[in-house]
Amino acid sequence: MTVLISPADGGTVSLLTEEQKAFRTETRADASGVHFDYLNLMRQGTDRSAPAKVLFSWETDEPEPVLMISEDPSFPEMTPDGPLSPAFSGRDTRIVHTGKTSALVGNLKIGQTYYWRVGGSAVRSFTTEDLTPRWIFAEGATNIRDLGGWKTQEGKRVRQGLIYRGSELDWISYRDRDPRLEPQAHTAVTEEGRRILREELRIRTDLDLRLGVVGGLTESPLGPDVSLRLIPSLPYDEFLAEDQYPAAKAIYECLADPSAYPVYYHCWGGADRTGTIAYLLLAYLGVPEEDLILDYELTSLSIFGIRARTLGFFREFMRALTAFDPEGTPKSRAERFFYACGLSEDTLTSLKKNLLEEN
Repeated sequence: MTVLISPADGGTVSLLTEEQKAFRTETRADASGVHFDYLNLMRQGTDRSAPAKVLFSWETDEPEPVLMISEDPSFPEMTPDGPLSPAFSGRDTRIVHTGKTSALVGNLKIGQTYYWRVGGSAVRSFTTEDLTPRWIFAEGATNIRDLGGWKTQEGKRVRQGLIYRGSELDWISYRDRDPRLEPQAHTAVTEEGRRILREELRIRTDLDLRLGVVGGLTESPLGPDVSLRLIPSLPYDEFLAEDQYPAAKAIYECLADPSAYPVYYHCWGGADRTGTIAYLLLAYLGVPEEDLILDYELTSLSIFGIRARTLGFFREFMRALTAFDPEGTPKSRAERFFYACGLSEDTLTSLKKNLLEEN
């Protein structure tokens, strides 16, 4: 017999640490005097970007209990050995072969009701707190979060589980630029991190924005079954310049392609180029400006230094973006930029259709 203990049936659990919650409301320090080289980021400080895990516990007389977690109470895709289909379904489903009476599980969706059981036990449910962002932990990488979960001014929500942003998954760029640099100074995803990205998040596309890796990387660090797209780009106001239009067009066409999902896109730190692309995409989808800025600033909880609205790079980006529609909104400015770089109506429609939940 198996008796489920926690999470409490019908309860709510938080996926943010207390420090992450505090960051959402605290006053930011003035970063106007902060300078850094975004092409040569260096590790600094403690990584605070990992989400809080959920504790599952139970009592059982089964010798090898299996924890099953799903968004669907009927567990339609699951067997004791795992999901029936490895293809992305949009539903979060987990199998944990524990052999114990407890397990810590991370990387769940925010604002989501989950159902769980152990072996043939009764089914219980809990809901995760609806508080952005959805942080992701994959060992060896940093600053990973889902672009989904943010709410728009129209009351819709950006879908979770389709596009993830984060740091590089290897350190090929640094090794090639300066062989004296030690690998532990940078990020390189471990085998367990790769398992999380491949099996839990089911990443199908690795969109690499780093300069200097074209021709030096022929396969994603996640393996040959993950499609590698190399589209070098620049951040901030430089990304809005005409010479970056072809790269911008290719990037957003990839992010609009449902056959590419789930996508993991990254530069080196998942901060500047990655942050610029996130800002424009979320702005176009209608996420309020304060949340756009918060998403940018959340990188401060990773290992690559402060990112703040007062940073000179960010201010230059805001000035350049405003020029696309001086009297408009972040949404209208992003839209005009997308038109300027050649995105078609079909691509723009796909971005909204794919990434916005219906009311």
